[in-house]
Amino acid sequence: MVKLISNLKMVTLKRNNKTITRSETDYKTNLKMYNFRGFKLVENNNKEIKQEQEVKETKEENIVKLKPKTRKKI
Repeated sequence: MVKLISNLKMVTLKRNNKTITRSETDYKTNLKMYNFRGFKLVENNNKEIKQEQEVKETKEENIVKLKPKTRKKI
């Protein structure tokens, strides 16, 4: 007989723009694999979002727009 446990603690993991939620027991058993694949545990989500927005703003400032290439007429 299989018993379902409804009181599972969920953990949020993040890699770049991808966010996943897994049970805490699954996270603990597969911790090495999650680290290998680049997932990190999300604790203070608000701080990370603010830092990402600052990085995006600085990247947009450094973009140089290029002129379109002109085609040669044959």
